[in-house]
Amino acid sequence: MTDAANWQTNNGEPVSIGDYVAIDLDSDAVGRIVEVCDDRTGRPVVEVTEGRRRGKKVAVWPNQMLLRVLR
Repeated sequence: MTDAANWQTNNGEPVSIGDYVAIDLDSDAVGRIVEVCDDRTGRPVVEVTEGRRRGKKVAVWPNQMLLRVLR
C-alpha cells in the first residue's frame, strides 16, 4: 500500500486527492483533486466544479492551487 499523493497550495496548506482547491485558471475556479497526472511530473489533476471550465479535468502545478477550500 502506498501513501496518498500530497502537495502544498500556494499559501502552504497541505492537500491531497479528494480535497477541494481554488485554482488560478479563472477568477472563480474551484475544483477537486481527483488523481495524479500520468506525464511523470506528479502534478495533481483537478476536476473543475465551479467556474468557466466546470466539468473539465485539468492538470495543474502545485503553485496554481491557491488555497484549500473546505466543503
